[in-house]
Amino acid sequence: MAKNFDYILLLAKEVPGFKRLYEYCDMAETLQATYPEASANSSRKALEWLVKNMLKMKNVQIDERETLNDLLHKPETYAFINHDVNLDDDIRLVHKIGNSASHDGGVTAKCHRDGSMTSTPSVTVDSFLKRFRIFKDVTGTCH
Repeated sequence: MAKNFDYILLLAKEVPGFKRLYEYCDMAETLQATYPEASANSSRKALEWLVKNMLKMKNVQIDERETLNDLLHKPETYAFINHDVNLDDDIRLVHKIGNSASHDGGVTAKCHRDGSMTSTPSVTVDSFLKRFRIFKDVTGTCH
């Protein structure tokens, strides 16, 4: 059965680093109903992977001690989001829930615009990858 993030495996064939993103996303999707804390933590790791790689693509130096919060407040990240309110909301939600799961031991904020967290990691990953403009080269389509 196909999963939401299987297309990332196509990207991983061309760029092996995407395998790690797939693992984070797959775990977030697989564990969402049974282990929401683990799912939220994996979603946060996927977000961090996306932000770090976006910044690397823009040749931004990243200090290994910088947190995801630090990376999200870089001017290059703001430029990447480019006033997309929905993407910004999704990033904040994944960040907040991931932090809650990692630091507080529980998922405290489960709701979003549609009333659930289920689609947020997928929407966030899709939005980032569309902005990377790599879909067409690897999958033959531009999502």
